[in-house]
Amino acid sequence: MIRMNDERKVYWECVIILFALYNCLETPIEIAFEPEWAKGNTFFVFQNVVNLFFFLDMLVAFRTTFYDLVTGDEVYNPKRSAMVYFKGQFTIDFFSTVPFDTLGYIFAGKRNK
Repeated sequence: MIRMNDERKVYWECVIILFALYNCLETPIEIAFEPEWAKGNTFFVFQNVVNLFFFLDMLVAFRTTFYDLVTGDEVYNPKRSAMVYFKGQFTIDFFSTVPFDTLGYIFAGKRNK
């Protein structure tokens, strides 16, 4: 189990926040202006690396401890931690992480250019 307040977990969260900020800036620019740099293979690969980090963060969340709201104790039970995550934040994380554009590319054989 990964302790919720572990120093490595805090660093991991900082990396995820940086990627989230990148997405907050990049996505509107890509949609509104369709810049040339967003059409290249390098950008495509980088976007998928970002998606991979978000997917890994989902795996980390399944194995992260949490504080019980009733007792205030940190819970180290893996099954319970996974269920709390699955019933809470999982749906949002899943649908925001799935690269629908990449899946379209895989199944349709072409990217928007």
